[in-house]
Amino acid sequence: MISPLSPATRELPVPGLQSPEPYQKPHEICAVSPRWDGEASSRWAGRYTAVRKRRIELAVARLGLRLHTPGPQDLDAILRFALSFGTPAVRALSAYDLYRVLRCGRPLVLRGPGGEILGYDLTALYSDGEETTLATCGYAVSPALAGHNLGAKLVTYSALRALEAGATVRRGIVSPRNVKSLATLLNHLGCVCDGFVSTFGNWEEPRFMHACRLTPAGLSNNRIDPAKLEVFLATAREGRDYRLVGCADDAGLERLYRDTPFRVAAILPPRLHGDGSTLLAVPVSC
Repeated sequence: MISPLSPATRELPVPGLQSPEPYQKPHEICAVSPRWDGEASSRWAGRYTAVRKRRIELAVARLGLRLHTPGPQDLDAILRFALSFGTPAVRALSAYDLYRVLRCGRPLVLRGPGGEILGYDLTALYSDGEETTLATCGYAVSPALAGHNLGAKLVTYSALRALEAGATVRRGIVSPRNVKSLATLLNHLGCVCDGFVSTFGNWEEPRFMHACRLTPAGLSNNRIDPAKLEVFLATAREGRDYRLVGCADDAGLERLYRDTPFRVAAILPPRLHGDGSTLLAVPVSC
């Protein structure tokens, strides 16, 4: 039987709260590597990013694809790719926002053998004086490439580039209904959902605000380990160590973020909980 989560393992982001490593998930559910902890993370950050980027480049190349930095001349091709999707959030990509990212941001695309656009991660860097943020306008990968974990490779590569450029955190918004993106962001990249809004502008669906700490320790130690997650669910106590809520349970998510110290840290795979649309929330420090 595992012990209840200690205060040190509850360090998830709380709006307005600053801490040295606010996005560390509980080690009981993560692929924790002591190699990328504390001083080692800082000392070997350059080598870490170079090695991990190279591994992603090779994995992508084995599929006959390549990662590329696009420019304004690629605007029409990216828009055509976005419009080919049935996802409302992807189709809502505006030419104006895309142009600004292509002109001033740090976009990344996945190109096929003929140079065609098969995926993108549209991001920009900004600094508010306290942290340098990689802000994302969205990412997408062609459904034809399903099964190769390319969404995770794309956003991880983008995060590694931003880490090299001095970014300390990646932030964005995502729909609770977007199960594939949640799996990529939460389980593979290491994000947590540090905020939830039931109404977001003129969008019909609610949104999570998600964040990922851009350090070797953050990118390595916040990724979900499926085997450890299974043990955690079998031995921890629901309501004390974790809570489960459905992706479509807007009222439940609103209560979770309004009334409890729990924040969404993972999405459960289908083999652990039915259809795979169940979110795992863990306690945070208050």
